[in-house]
Amino acid sequence: PGLAAGSAGDDGARALVRARLVEQAEALRGEDPLVRVDAPGAVHRMRVAVRRLRSALRTFRPMLDAARSEPLRRELGWIAGVLGEERDAEVLRARLAALVAEQPEELVVGPVAQRIDDALGARRRDAHERVLEAMRSGRYFALVDSLEAAAAAPPWSDGEWDDVDALAPLVRRDLRRTARRLQAALDASGDERDRLLHDARRAAKRARYAAEA
Repeated sequence: PGLAAGSAGDDGARALVRARLVEQAEALRGEDPLVRVDAPGAVHRMRVAVRRLRSALRTFRPMLDAARSEPLRRELGWIAGVLGEERDAEVLRARLAALVAEQPEELVVGPVAQRIDDALGARRRDAHERVLEAMRSGRYFALVDSLEAAAAAPPWSDGEWDDVDALAPLVRRDLRRTARRLQAALDASGDERDRLLHDARRAAKRARYAAEA
């Protein structure tokens, strides 16, 4: 069964946040069987759903009971890390293959493309086995149960959240964080600049997810 039916008292800002949790919990559940059969793109889509859920739990943390929402966010971080290993191998394989294809034929000595495909294909398959192992575990099923319970009846904190305008300051906070991290990156150089740009990129994603919600 779906999770669309609203909980009593969920209106205003709560209704929007709950809708986001429901939407992404259902997205994760929809990708679950596709990941298990190794359908193309399923790991990426499931990872994005997990990221959006973690972002919502963090951005809208003042609205939620941290004793329940933070353990859920940590467990989502765990499965995101497991999915990330396979996704990283997929991305690296595609990028290196594209770079090789762009080179003049006379510069590509030997079966370079095949070696890349073999090495990173094996790395992706090993990572996929770890994904399946995680998804067969009691820890994963407990995570799914907790997520669906939180989407069906979010653990609201005390406070007035009837007005949807109450969400705007929470989103603006993420935007300000992105601006600060970007400026820090632009002021840096070398490896430190690269690291800070990566931090700014992550902050920008979180701000985008918050705005989507």
